[in-house]
Amino acid sequence: VPPVLASAPTIAGVVSQPSALSVTFTPGDNGGATVTEYQYSIDGGTTWQSTGSLSGQFVIGGLTDGTSYEVRVRTVTSVGDGASSTPAFGTPASPPAPPTQTSVQRGNGELTVALTAGSNGGSAITDYEYTIDGGTTWVSTGQATGPVTISGLNNGQSYTVQMRAINAVGTSGGSNQL
Repeated sequence: VPPVLASAPTIAGVVSQPSALSVTFTPGDNGGATVTEYQYSIDGGTTWQSTGSLSGQFVIGGLTDGTSYEVRVRTVTSVGDGASSTPAFGTPASPPAPPTQTSVQRGNGELTVALTAGSNGGSAITDYEYTIDGGTTWVSTGQATGPVTISGLNNGQSYTVQMRAINAVGTSGGSNQL
């Protein structure tokens, strides 16, 4: 039986990375021909680039954080270009930039911190954390926006507060201290 074009691979996952997407896929049937390379497209199949590997995982670099990309994969064999996978979508992202604390209001056993978000890195901020012990312990606020109220504090005691932002990719550095 003469070899035929390879069947379409199946994309198993597209994971956000800073300015990149990590793609995993399962190859389709090679049609009885030798696989020479795998290729990907991020422009609807108009142009194709080699994945640089014969494994089922590769990274597409040089992308813009916060931009959604349509990823397709195909198998190239000694017979020719195989069928394209069903597209999968991914959005590169980086950890967020640190927020900026703009004010702290004292209350009864609590502090309310107003803050301005930094860049979200291309992925929505999902939580803010605070520290009142110089960064040894970070506590989730359970909030994705400010202001943030820190309770359970001792009246009359001085606290230095620092905040950081979290998105799906990672955690920012710490904010200014107030």
